[in-house]
Amino acid sequence: MKSGLMWYDPDPKKPASLKIEEAAQRYREKFGTEPNACHVCPGEAASHDRMLVVPNRWIRPHYFWLGVDEHLPPAPDQLAARRPAAVEPRRRAVGVRAASVVPPRQMARHASRAGVPAKPTTTRRVLE
Repeated sequence: MKSGLMWYDPDPKKPASLKIEEAAQRYREKFGTEPNACHVCPGEAASHDRMLVVPNRWIRPHYFWLGVDEHLPPAPDQLAARRPAAVEPRRRAVGVRAASVVPPRQMARHASRAGVPAKPTTTRRVLE
């Protein structure tokens, strides 16, 4: 996971699965998607039926890090959101030509042909 929601719940009376469910509910409210992974402290005895619970030694006790792990398969509701809508092919307008790109060195030459005065060039002065 690259980003997620860090949830802190120090209540010893609540089971870890309930804490994870509350954190998942907040994640859905905030991000609008379902988390598929929860990183917990290795000493935390936790399990959840809809997401993978991963023991992580960098997570402190009573903290839960929820998010979408890119290495896990996405949930079915996320697959439906990824499907692109039918896209109509782009049509080129009739009579419209693509603009030509002129390199800077040729700008003065093209400008003089169009009747526009060329940009003045600088000359070196020789000091005597």
